[in-house]
Amino acid sequence: MVYNQMEITMTIVGFLGPGGTGKTTVASNVAACLALHGVRTLLIDANVYSPDVGYHFGVEASYTVLDYHRNQSLQLEWFITPVKYLKGLHLILGDLTETRIDPGVFHSIRRLVWSLSDQYAVELIDFPPSMPYEASPLFEAVDVRVLVLDPCRVPVENMLSYVAGLVNRFNPHGLVLNFVELPDTLLDELYDFIEDDLEIPVLAVVPPNELLRGEPMRSVPACLEGEEFLDMGVRLMEILRLL
Repeated sequence: MVYNQMEITMTIVGFLGPGGTGKTTVASNVAACLALHGVRTLLIDANVYSPDVGYHFGVEASYTVLDYHRNQSLQLEWFITPVKYLKGLHLILGDLTETRIDPGVFHSIRRLVWSLSDQYAVELIDFPPSMPYEASPLFEAVDVRVLVLDPCRVPVENMLSYVAGLVNRFNPHGLVLNFVELPDTLLDELYDFIEDDLEIPVLAVVPPNELLRGEPMRSVPACLEGEEFLDMGVRLMEILRLL
């Protein structure tokens, strides 16, 4: 299915969560899925402390978000890196050239996001782990917040309070449970707790999968090789009413 661009109001989606939960992987797969369905999409790597979106697609950038922060008189198109094998998907990448990051970079990224808003149907932002305070200006610019978490990182007896704490912190519009390896009864209890008690829709439940874990090394999003991940991307966007 190819979606009509005129039917989509430009939306900024932020992917947030603790480090190591697969946030970048989910964001990369959703971006690839959108492009495959004919939606002109921009994915921005705002994890300036440890950027790795480029690895998921096997691309490098000539200019990065840090370059834009240093010199905003440069032409905007210089910062956009196309994914040649996915028509309609563009990236703005970070780099690791700086050991000390000016917190003001997030104001610059917000300006960059808004400056390009008339060129894309959807802009996706991969946030730094745990959304540090200095990223607040960018957080406030997001229309839809997607929390990506791994509920199995804590003991079972602490799982519900762990999830509730993250929901309280990030105030998401939807939640992705990633790397989930739980008995059906526990998964059902967790699912009902999130949807009924916390009143947050569960957008996807993703079990452990080597295709996803190995994605950065292959430099190809998992949804291009596994249909279940393509379905996850479609479902995410449909539930959030972006398609």
